[in-house]
Amino acid sequence: MTIQELKERIIIANKKYREGNPIITDDEYDELLNELEKRIPKKEFIEFRKLLFENPGKFKHTYKVGSLRKIKYEDFNDSEIKFIGNKSGKIFITPKIDGNSIVLYYDEEGKLANVVTRGNGVFGEIRNALKPVFPQEFLPNAIVRGELCMTFEDFEKIKFDYEEYRNAKNPRNLVAGLVHRDDISEGLLKYLTFIAFQIMGDERNQETQLDILLENFFTIPDYEIVEVDKIDKEYLKKLFEKYKREADYPIDGLVLNDVGYGFENELIPTKRIAFKVNVEITQSEIIDITWNVSKNGKLTPVAKIKPVELNGTIVKNVTLYNAKNVEKLKVGIGSKVLVYKSGEIIPAIKEVLTESETHLPKKCPICGSELEYDGTELWCKNRNCPKKIIKKLVEFLKRLGIKGFTEKSLKNFGINNFKDLINFKANKKYKNQIKLEKALKEKLENLTEEEIFKSYPFQNLGDNLLSRIIDYYGFDNIKEKKFKDGYPELVSDITFKQFKNQLDGALKFLELVKERFNVKENKKKENKILKGKSFCVTGSFENFKRSELEKRIKELGGEIKSVSKKLDCLIVGNKPGSKLEKANKLGIKILKFDDKIELNELIEKICKGV
Repeated sequence: MTIQELKERIIIANKKYREGNPIITDDEYDELLNELEKRIPKKEFIEFRKLLFENPGKFKHTYKVGSLRKIKYEDFNDSEIKFIGNKSGKIFITPKIDGNSIVLYYDEEGKLANVVTRGNGVFGEIRNALKPVFPQEFLPNAIVRGELCMTFEDFEKIKFDYEEYRNAKNPRNLVAGLVHRDDISEGLLKYLTFIAFQIMGDERNQETQLDILLENFFTIPDYEIVEVDKIDKEYLKKLFEKYKREADYPIDGLVLNDVGYGFENELIPTKRIAFKVNVEITQSEIIDITWNVSKNGKLTPVAKIKPVELNGTIVKNVTLYNAKNVEKLKVGIGSKVLVYKSGEIIPAIKEVLTESETHLPKKCPICGSELEYDGTELWCKNRNCPKKIIKKLVEFLKRLGIKGFTEKSLKNFGINNFKDLINFKANKKYKNQIKLEKALKEKLENLTEEEIFKSYPFQNLGDNLLSRIIDYYGFDNIKEKKFKDGYPELVSDITFKQFKNQLDGALKFLELVKERFNVKENKKKENKILKGKSFCVTGSFENFKRSELEKRIKELGGEIKSVSKKLDCLIVGNKPGSKLEKANKLGIKILKFDDKIELNELIEKICKGV
């Protein structure tokens, strides 16, 4: 590839990335940049980098909105750390948030005046439709820089709530698309989160800046302060992995600078760097391709490969994402491929070394029905496909809070459909069967008709949209299939049609439950003892996940928020992060618990403690 061809490829890939439709991975993009940097003079490379910022708008930034130099794991050396940390001998480290760079401009009265994209670092684009996402007041004439991102929880919610985003690949790309929407609604804004990390032009150190931001209701990143002598690439890799495990939003590296770092008005700062973890790549061979059927009928291809070791784990399966990707890669049994794992759970194919003839299935591997190909995905449209039904049964049990039962265990019990499940009677010889029968009775006889209806696993319909539909039309009217004109907020015509298409099945299911169990008719009085209170959870617990605790808090009316002055209570488990230190500084109420406590006991103590 010539230098000119390499530049053109980088520019095209960068443009697609900015549009929220990347054509290559971040690591592939970084490798192209690294190759170009080695082949052209340093000054020429720096000038080329400037071309890779977003398309400039008409708003001229007060200060240059720069982009960080990236130091990869394999290229890291101690001299780099000593160079950036020579002022104090200590390094200030924060996670590198994988979002969209935004600059906030406040006027002379401290009111939010403009929300501006980074653009090319000199000129940006005003996006004031995003204003409701940010604190409306701050210091007079202040300029705040941060990352607009989306938490993993909100990413899943928006995909459920909006059909147009159902196939979104990741939070970052989705945020990029929302930022550049001219018609963005307030309903969409609630899915966005802004993480502030700098007061531009302020010479105070970063910790002081973050404290000021936190005191003024901004969300800030976690951080560590570490002595230069204690830092090497293995330390940074472990810290990155820790942040990645615990973060509520995507991160793709670490940001490092001296503790005394103030501000550099440069497009590429010299005393602040981004640390990126290396990608481990190895060669293998595809020995089979299987197609998994989802509860919605979508077929996902998985390549079975000769086992290889990546990042300390043995990898036997590699995702192929969808049918279109299989055709694009031209892979089949016998294809030799390069497999990689870049901090992600699911390994993927980086490069195909030997292509093979591609064969897409014509019929569902489970029910034998003819498949439909929409150009990207293969679909089984048979509503009675056993795989779709069994997956719905497992989802239904999870929605009821009945855990520990898989597709395989249900089949072993002779359960193949909803009628089998609801009418299930245990063989008293088997504890698991007794457990299931007992759990079904306990759960279903403590729910109202409406709550059972909501537990039905509707396809492509999240809890939020289903609740909106029920609130708008009324549950009694829905049972009688009486619908007034119009649609609830955020519910499209297509979404409502999908709901109506599944309504008969849901109502039959409800009648089936009522025939077997004594369902509560009157609406159960909601216990909202935590209504009006906000909570944040840090640290871990042995007997449950943080997400389970947060869900219970929400069910009791509480809100889950980041640490700021507005937070009412921080709940602390084992090995809390920097949130504890922030909460102490702000005088927030802190409830500490033994990490071996049971969830119900913890909830009871929280209710008493607030």
